[in-house]
Formats: sequence, structure tokens, C-alpha cells
Amino acid sequence: MTLDAEPLDRTTFRLHSGRSIELVAIDQSRTYARLLAGAPTRRMNQRIMDGLIARYVEPGGYGVPLLLEPDQRMAADSATGAGSDAAAASDPPAALPPIVCVARFMSSGVGGTGDIWSVLRVIWFQDDFAFPIDQRVRSQIAALDWDAHAVTWEP
Repeated sequence: MTLDAEPLDRTTFRLHSGRSIELVAIDQSRTYARLLAGAPTRRMNQRIMDGLIARYVEPGGYGVPLLLEPDQRMAADSATGAGSDAAAASDPPAALPPIVCVARFMSSGVGGTGDIWSVLRVIWFQDDFAFPIDQRVRSQIAALDWDAHAVTWEP
């Protein structure tokens, strides 16, 4: 088991627990594709993340998606002109990485269930379109508690 979370190949990952998971699909888009004007803020970013989770909940399929904690970058006040604005003080400018990735992973059954397959949808943000998957994200994937988040899947 390595701590650098290197994938076994481009689509198979070994978790710290020893479990292997396979990437079976990945959808990618620009994080702020719908932002027409202004700068992103922490509140806006939270709405984006909450919306992604709500959009991909599938009770009969992949269950509740797992959002990997993104690295929000604080925007410089001088770049946004928000330095003295009271609204900006309560909702500071912050940017998520520019690419959102929504992936579906599959593995053997969740421990103790006797099921054949388990699945999990994982959402993360990174600087560039995959591949490769960002090193920080690979580390977070490797640390997943699969049995706590994955759901049983039947073809």
C-alpha cells in the first residue's frame, strides 16, 4: 500500500484499505460555465457543490454521491474590487478549481453483505480536464472509506 495514491492503471485504484475500485465513467465540465458576470464567492461555491450532490443522488442506483473536499482559493480583494463592500466581507470571493469531475466507481461487494458488486459516485474539482487525475484527488480517493459510502449494485 502506497501513500502517493498512484493508480494501478488509468481506471483502477487501490484504496488504503487494500480494496481495488474501478473507474467506470467520468463526466467533466467547467466549474463556472454558467457564471456570466462577477466573481465566484464562498456562498456561490457552496451552492454549486450542494447542487451537484442533489443532481446526482440516485437512491436506486449509485446512492448519495461523495464530494471530495475541494481546495478553494481566496480571490484577491483588489482583483474583484470587493475590498470595502460589506457584502463581500460576509461572502468573500473564492474560486474552486476550474474543472468539476463526476465519476462512477465500482468494486466488489461491501464488507459483510455477501453482495457481488458495490458502486459509488464521487465528485471532485481539479485544475485540468482528466487524465491525469490530480495528485491531491488521487490521495483523497485512496483514503475513501468504501464500505461507509458505497451502495450495493445489481446489474
